[in-house]
Amino acid sequence: MNEIAPLMHPDELTKFKQMMLPVVERGLVSEKQGHLFVSFADAKDPKKVKDFSDLDFFREFMAWLEKVRPGVNDALKGAKVEVIGNVPEGDVRHVVVRTKFNNAGVEITKTAVLSVKDYKGKPMMLLTGEIQGLAQALSNKK
Repeated sequence: MNEIAPLMHPDELTKFKQMMLPVVERGLVSEKQGHLFVSFADAKDPKKVKDFSDLDFFREFMAWLEKVRPGVNDALKGAKVEVIGNVPEGDVRHVVVRTKFNNAGVEITKTAVLSVKDYKGKPMMLLTGEIQGLAQALSNKK
């Protein structure tokens, strides 16, 4: 995810932090020491995550996710991504990609749509529905 983070549109990184920070903060004020987010924040200064830049918050969150869910990124290592085509929609372009990766010795092919929007003349990725769903799923965790 560290490689993907700089490709994200800055507005989307801001949106990600706005979605996830309240979820993280609710978890940190929880009286349960074993709460999911305790390992994400600095134990000495749990509010420090608020001071992360949007990019650093995304990077740190994804690194934390890999720690609590080992193997999340393993399948993507060595993945080959092929652009099949794109569809414009206003100022957003939806790019159809085919990803081939190996998971436990099995080659898997997945087709997906990634949306991009220009930022200073460069196409930058928008958040996927999966990432938005992650925020919702984590906010429902007790």
